[in-house]
Amino acid sequence: MTTSHRLTYATRSSNGLAALGLAASLLTPAIATAQDTPADEATALAARSDRPMPAVYHAPAGQAAAGEDLRVDIEVPGDWLYESLWLMYRPTGSEGEFAAIEFKRSEELVHSNVIVASQVQPPGVEYYIVSRDPEGTERVHFGAPDAPHPVVVVGETAASRMRDRLERHRGNRSEFTVDTNLTTLGARRVSPGSDEVTVGGSEFYWSAEVGYRYRPLTTLYDFSFGAGRMRGTRGAVRLDSGELNTLGSDLGPPGMDYGWGAATLELDRYLSFEGKLILGATDRGFAAGVGGLARVGQIASTNLEISGELVQDVGNSASVRLNWDTVPYVPMSLRIDLTERPGGETNPLARRLVYSAGAELGRHVTVTGEVGVASRNDSIDNGLVGGLKAAVAF
Repeated sequence: MTTSHRLTYATRSSNGLAALGLAASLLTPAIATAQDTPADEATALAARSDRPMPAVYHAPAGQAAAGEDLRVDIEVPGDWLYESLWLMYRPTGSEGEFAAIEFKRSEELVHSNVIVASQVQPPGVEYYIVSRDPEGTERVHFGAPDAPHPVVVVGETAASRMRDRLERHRGNRSEFTVDTNLTTLGARRVSPGSDEVTVGGSEFYWSAEVGYRYRPLTTLYDFSFGAGRMRGTRGAVRLDSGELNTLGSDLGPPGMDYGWGAATLELDRYLSFEGKLILGATDRGFAAGVGGLARVGQIASTNLEISGELVQDVGNSASVRLNWDTVPYVPMSLRIDLTERPGGETNPLARRLVYSAGAELGRHVTVTGEVGVASRNDSIDNGLVGGLKAAVAF
């Protein structure tokens, strides 16, 4: 499909005297030099520098559809006086050289050109029109090299989608990450209504992960894999003797060594999903789990994420997270977690409220810190959350 722009006004006009001069120039040589060849006639006419050249009429394009041919037409009365007419174009905002396409006559007095679909990409293209006479003199008829006419390109193509996705990650497709986290849980009642209370700080868990992510930036937006370790305690109560009695000591220390793989599908600019598979080992033996995430909003931009994981032995978790990037180079988020970790069903449900802020140190390095509070059902006081993540992208 071709976007066509036909001819409605002149980009260059002559006053009345110039118009009369042009009429005379078109009639007189035809009588005086009837035996000249057309090429000789054009050369003789062009050589008379005091004679104006014919105007070039053009209706400029204002908007074009992405990924479709853009047709540019001009009308040139007396076009035989020109040796050639050229369309000079480039992507909007580019500082590179203009590409040149010569106009071809398509019908009486009308010359046409086409900027092919592959070059019609958001945010737009810009162009000007120039001619060359038989003496080699160039004249600009519309726009200018330093002020080309812009055409807004609307819509999206595969190339523009790829460019947009790559820009989200500052040109990087690969990323290595190291992620650490510590959650302490305050004192709590051992069971609902019980007078027996755990010792503050005796219940905690920590995790450490390393991972690698690659972004094809197609519908399969990215895939990743990594390994991690989680360890923790179930809390302890102080006996009358003053000694600490660890809860669930007969179950062994909670925790897991694991590996994981994940993939993200971007179904729309503002809708994406992630699936995750977790395989590992606990003190009880082999353990497995799955995870999922739904995201509304652009990846690596302001968005809302809802996620969850079901993992044997160490417990299940669910999160709601709001990410925003309103401060340049400082991505931030606020997250609410519900989790049974690190001991699964042997632990009461815990809640975490976590705020994180990152610092983009150039194109390739991002460091993110997080702080928050945590508590379990029947908690008497809150614990603290802290974490640190480093990412190196390339």
